[in-house]
Amino acid sequence: MNRKALAEGIYEHLLTTGLARQLDGIAPARAHDAQLAKADLPGKLARHLAAEIERVLRDASDVDAQLAIVAGLLEELDRAAPKLHLTDAHVVPPPRTLLA
Repeated sequence: MNRKALAEGIYEHLLTTGLARQLDGIAPARAHDAQLAKADLPGKLARHLAAEIERVLRDASDVDAQLAIVAGLLEELDRAAPKLHLTDAHVVPPPRTLLA
């Protein structure tokens, strides 16, 4: 989330440290939050993380740097959930898409 002033409106943003900082000083009657349902949490967190990862990858100097970032993230995720075998999710360089 960028640091622009938060316009009045209806939101469904994940409450991050940056967003919480933006909400400081806003009347509690104008800023409501709600607990996320356990079933919704993985998707909400994944979308949040995907957006942040994309920002980091766009800031990377080149394709090799992007691939190194992705490999590092996948290795960390594989350590967190080894039964999912995320070693099979590593991108084969150079990055390309299977079309047929």
